[in-house]
Amino acid sequence: MDQLKEALDHNRNIMSEINKKIIKADDLISHSKLKEIANETEGFQVNCSAEDQDLPSNCLGFENGEGIRQIKVPGAKKFYVMCDSKTAGPGWTVVLRNLGNENFNRNWTSYKNGFGSMDSSFFVGLSRLHLMTQSQPHELFIAIYFKHPLHSQFTNSFDNFIVGGASQGYRLESIGNPTSSHFPFIQSQVKAKFTTFDSNNAGTKINYARGTAGWWFTAGNKQSLTQWQIGYEKTLMLIRPKMYL
Repeated sequence: MDQLKEALDHNRNIMSEINKKIIKADDLISHSKLKEIANETEGFQVNCSAEDQDLPSNCLGFENGEGIRQIKVPGAKKFYVMCDSKTAGPGWTVVLRNLGNENFNRNWTSYKNGFGSMDSSFFVGLSRLHLMTQSQPHELFIAIYFKHPLHSQFTNSFDNFIVGGASQGYRLESIGNPTSSHFPFIQSQVKAKFTTFDSNNAGTKINYARGTAGWWFTAGNKQSLTQWQIGYEKTLMLIRPKMYL
């Protein structure tokens, strides 16, 4: 009986050791699998981040800066813009283009988020204008093209274009110094908040945006680049980082 008991105890010890080894092996497999999954996840996150980091923050970052491109402004999600390197030189971003085939008499939300089609008439949106001009200093190029006389145009550039944030009513913080005498009205609109037909921030009894289009209107100054006039062929607003200069 003693021998039998000793044999049973010995077998129990062997089985116990085997179970410990099996558990240890399972733990090693689980740990290895978890580590593999963690490495895969980490790599995916790094790759996503690297992809975003590879995107330029403006149209100057593209070798062929023409057409629709995707950019990543610091502090914002990536988004698409229209790049223009033909109108006024390389690296410009089109923020407004009106060919007369789009309704610019829009509400506050539309002007905030942007509207239209980039291959035609559109506005990039106040929120994106703010993000782009706050991320680094920008210059502004504006132009009106007329049908008659054939292809005549008025243009002007300003060297310090800044649009404030939502809490400031997307105020026109600055435009800087002009390079010509065209569009002098915009200089008197600096520090004005943006106005739409459903949000009059101009401090006027009459809402200048009602029935026309949104803009940085002020008391006594209801001119804008968003209102379409007979004889117009196209209106443009472009911005570009000042580092190019």
